[in-house]
Amino acid sequence: MAIWSKVVGPTQLSGTTDILIGGQPLKLPAEAKSILAIVPYVSSPAGPTAGEPIIAKVSLQSDDFPVAPYTVPCQPIGSSLGKSGIQPQEEAPKYPVNCPVKGGSELKVYASGLIDHTVEPYVAVTVIIADFVATPQFHAKLGTLTSTGTAATEVAGSGIRLTGCKAIKEVLGFVVGTTVAGQKGIMGKFRLSSAGFKGMGDVEFAAEPISGVLATDATTASAQEYAKLTRITVDVPVTDPIDINDYFTLAAALTTAGRWVVGVIYS
Repeated sequence: MAIWSKVVGPTQLSGTTDILIGGQPLKLPAEAKSILAIVPYVSSPAGPTAGEPIIAKVSLQSDDFPVAPYTVPCQPIGSSLGKSGIQPQEEAPKYPVNCPVKGGSELKVYASGLIDHTVEPYVAVTVIIADFVATPQFHAKLGTLTSTGTAATEVAGSGIRLTGCKAIKEVLGFVVGTTVAGQKGIMGKFRLSSAGFKGMGDVEFAAEPISGVLATDATTASAQEYAKLTRITVDVPVTDPIDINDYFTLAAALTTAGRWVVGVIYS
């Protein structure tokens, strides 16, 4: 048995419009029997924009095999007070796919911004392929990017509808600021609820926190938010189809509202 990898991109995004990364589908090797996982990368080699996070998503599609729905977020990059500050970001996430394929078939990898970036970032995706069939196959969906508001209260997203789902295997999400304010960090929790959850009620998980910053000088490198992606492994049996309500609660009020989004990986 063998496992190897291919890369599509990097390709510059164009607002919130889906762009085919690499400009063409990825033709899989003749020996390929499954896509094991993907690793999406996002960055802004053209330079950051003050007060703006870098947030994007990646989707898989194919005319040759049933990989969709599969949409996951890239690692978020926090906002800053000024352009001169370094942009810290975490290691790119690896998402499981386990989609059976036929050798020589084509995979389309799309990406788009979750916001319309002033300076468009670039996205690249590593596709991990195997010459054996892996199970179970995973699908993924992402909710809608939603404002946190400024008060320490729960706010609702637009919800996520799943079909062909037996169990949710992972929940994920992130929150980012849109303007860094001195001494203002971000902490809170996500909540997913549905009458279709079988078992222990709502699914709750804490958001990776963002520390506050003391600097107020727009040229100070330390005035940068370190945004992080939260991923929690679960095994939640569900009814099919299922409508999931998504929520986020701030622990402390913000000067300027941030943005949040949640997603699920399911089989």
